[in-house]
Amino acid sequence: MKHLFSIICLAVSAVVARGADSPDSFFKSHCVQCHGPDKQKGDIRLDDISKIDAELWQNVYKQVAAEEMPPDNKEQPAESARRTFLNQALDLAGGDSPIAATGL
Repeated sequence: MKHLFSIICLAVSAVVARGADSPDSFFKSHCVQCHGPDKQKGDIRLDDISKIDAELWQNVYKQVAAEEMPPDNKEQPAESARRTFLNQALDLAGGDSPIAATGL
């Protein structure tokens, strides 16, 4: 378990270093208004990616991949931004996750 946590921390650090293409940037643009420090719809908070565990990354991945999030009444990310985010989220969810097995 310690190794998984270390891998996730390293992956988060590498992705955050990328700047505008990071999950943090995607969250700020499309998620934090409803899942941030002031409001946590569904008890989900996405404003600090260092606190997101593999299970939540998997859930976020599934919601974004199915285009359930952001909801239809909110600004949608460009398809290229969605794909980039999904690739990063998949990495952060862990290689042995059900996501990787299902190929969502």
